Amino acid sequence: MINKEFILVVPCYNEEFRFNVEYFEQLLKAEDLALLLVDDGSTDRTGEVLRAFVERNPYVSEALFLSRNIGKANAVRTGMLRASELKSTYVGYLDADGAFPIEVVLKSLEQVRESSVSKTSYWFSRVKLAGSDIERNWKRHYIGRVIITLATTGLTNCPYDTQAGFKIFRTNSITREIWEKTFKTQWLFDIELFFRLSERDQAQNLVEIPINAWRDVKGSKINLTSSFRILLDLILIRRMRKRFQIRIG
Repeated sequence: MINKEFILVVPCYNEEFRFNVEYFEQLLKAEDLALLLVDDGSTDRTGEVLRAFVERNPYVSEALFLSRNIGKANAVRTGMLRASELKSTYVGYLDADGAFPIEVVLKSLEQVRESSVSKTSYWFSRVKLAGSDIERNWKRHYIGRVIITLATTGLTNCPYDTQAGFKIFRTNSITREIWEKTFKTQWLFDIELFFRLSERDQAQNLVEIPINAWRDVKGSKINLTSSFRILLDLILIRRMRKRFQIRIG
């Protein structure tokens, strides 16, 4: 069993042409990092690509091949549950498209390592600050901001950029608990994850860290069907707010 300080779960669905082999091989050169790959029931050659990658790279801690597609939220959940069983101080997840530059990921790991032990989760934020290099599709960005604003306005300590596909959690009993139940949402599961932290009085132990570089990678899976799914997720999120009795300011 590979013993690393950090394990990052990488969910993959039909990523045959987007899974950046060179990118992840470079990441694996970090002494303290291992990857756990999850093929979410892909219908293309993603499984073959991942198997070949694992054979060439001994520091992939594991690869999981799901028999059917269960959606990104629960693919991440499956990987995080498995990662939490391995020996590591931190577990997290990272999108498969390589949108977060390698130097940004490695710097982020260092920031987590140097942080207060009282913090249990680290949410990385793609905020276009002065001097940053954040390349975004403006239409997707503004539509996304409207959706997230509707879902999160008034939530105490909720991150600005909930949807960034890079988060890290300190391995402990509480952060294992938040992954135990199947996610009801798909596109907005990060907000559902925030609710689970809030329910366990862990929202105050969340820290949002801005990154200085990110690029929007072509090949988004958003279509008409997913648009309806996002609308359904918004309805579910509103119901969760009431159930968890999270105060709206």
